[in-house]
This record gives sequence, structure tokens and C-alpha cells, in this order.
Amino acid sequence: GVALDPAGHRILEFAVTFSKGPLSSEQRPAFFLTGDGSFTEEALLPGPLAVRVESPGYAPWNGKVRIEPGKTTRIEARLPHPASIQGRVIDSSGHGIGGVSVRILQGEATVLELVTESDGAFSWNELRAGKYRGVVELESHVSAELETFTIEGGEWKTFPAITLFRSASLGGGLWAPDGLPPDSAKLLATKITPHLSREGEYWREDGEYLFEELPPGKYWLTIRYSRDGHERLWRGTVEVEEGEDWEYPIDLGVKDEE
Repeated sequence: GVALDPAGHRILEFAVTFSKGPLSSEQRPAFFLTGDGSFTEEALLPGPLAVRVESPGYAPWNGKVRIEPGKTTRIEARLPHPASIQGRVIDSSGHGIGGVSVRILQGEATVLELVTESDGAFSWNELRAGKYRGVVELESHVSAELETFTIEGGEWKTFPAITLFRSASLGGGLWAPDGLPPDSAKLLATKITPHLSREGEYWREDGEYLFEELPPGKYWLTIRYSRDGHERLWRGTVEVEEGEDWEYPIDLGVKDEE
């Protein structure tokens, strides 16, 4: 076979990995340094064969071929230019945050994990063309997401600054109009701008509820609860500050709706 760049020119230095099963990073490739960009591998067993061709400055080429007994199978591996991404993670004051995990995913599979520098910057120059999304995470902070993006070979994509907020919590006692804890309760906090929702937990034994990992902002609280066989609905609003663990008891007898 031959190894080619995106314009069809032959690549003279490259590595090829052959595998009868799935390719893995632990498999050792065969290295080729040729004058014409060609490679030859002999004495292969018949059947399906996975092939990966790699060269510095290009994204890997992966393919599958079928080896027939007594025949020569030819491969034309056209290696794409890699894509590049960069961005910066900041706090609510606009300062960069170091040590943040930035995971790049295809579907549910993580294909790349980066850690931000001390100034919050991250970058990668060897991403294959494709469709991706991202998750940005740091302990004690509300996770952020990079919306799904498509990137082409050779493209350089710069993300807008990603703000991570210190997570807040909201909780306290919950009392039905008769002064006793509800028999059951389903809680939902809906952030007004930008829109997002969080479900809360309720513990009947303690009569306590809790919302965790809330970004700062104003929320609508919706509580559907039951007491002595009666289903009721309570709504209210609350303002949550960044990083605050707020004790907020709720008397369901106020603003109570059937």
C-alpha cells in the first residue's frame, strides 16, 4: 500500500499497525522510511485485518481490509490533517482556573481528556475531523458543557470563554399545612435565566429536602407532595448565591395550591 497526504502526495515516513482484532494503543506498529511512500507486509493470515497508518503532523488513518489467500491486497491510506481546538476556563470574576478537566466525547465515549494550565487555557493539535461535544469539570464547581461541534481536518476552533461557578446547595425542613412533614414529595428547581432544571431529594424520616450543585441565580421551586392521601402543589421563588450552602425551610401552608 501507500501513505498519502490530503492532496494525494506520498508520505515518506510513517508507521503501520496490523491487527486481526480491534486496534489498541498497546500494539507496536511497523515503521517505514521509504523513498516512494509505499509499504509491504508479507505472510499475513487470511481473513479480516484492521490497519492503522500514522505519521507526525497528520491524523491517523484507520481502515479494514480482507486478506485473500495467495493474493496481494492493496491499501491507499490518505491521512487527513489534524484539527486543533483551544479555549479557556474562567471563574465568575473572569480569572483563569487551572487544573480543570476538559473531556472531549464522541457519543458517550471520551476520546480526549485535557487539563487546563494555571491561566485556564487548554489546547490540542491532533484531533481527528468529526463531530464532538465536551464536558468541563472541577470539584466543588457546577459542570459546564461544550455544545456539540463539528470540526474538519486542518481547522482551528477556538471556544468562547467557559465560566465555571462554585456550586451552591439549598435545603432545609419541609412542613405540610398541618405542621408535619409530607408523606412524599417531588422537588424541582428551575433556573429562570438561562433555563436549566435540577431535581431535589426529600427524606421523609427527617422531613428534610436538598438541592445540590446549583449555579447561582433565581429559581422557581415546584414541590408536588402528598399528605394524608391528598396530592398538593406548592410554588415559590428563591435567589441562590454562588458557592452558598443555604438553609431554607419551607412551610407548604404558604402559597399552597390544590
